[in-house]
Amino acid sequence: MEITNKNKEQVLNHLTQIGAITLKNHVQETLEINEKEYPVGSEYGTDKGYGARLFLIKDVKQLIQVKETHSLCGLVAEHEIIIHEDNGMIGMFVLYMMGDDSAIALFLIE
Repeated sequence: MEITNKNKEQVLNHLTQIGAITLKNHVQETLEINEKEYPVGSEYGTDKGYGARLFLIKDVKQLIQVKETHSLCGLVAEHEIIIHEDNGMIGMFVLYMMGDDSAIALFLIE
């Protein structure tokens, strides 16, 4: 599911509820970077396709759908971080740079 301004609080609350606090903080930090560096209404705003599009991925089917839809299959990620939560959950952050100040950020949860 894509993380948007409309559902970001719901996503952050969900991550808190399942104990994915480190992943939640990472999502929140990425959202804040988007809001600061690519504000809506600016020349290079997220509303004009700049900044990062964020996706919360819960299963392999969603991962494949997002990768196919955004032509990520076969691309090498710019950045990958494995996230170990205190409760034993494992998550992952994967960033694909798409050029022209745009990116796709995938947040995978176990």
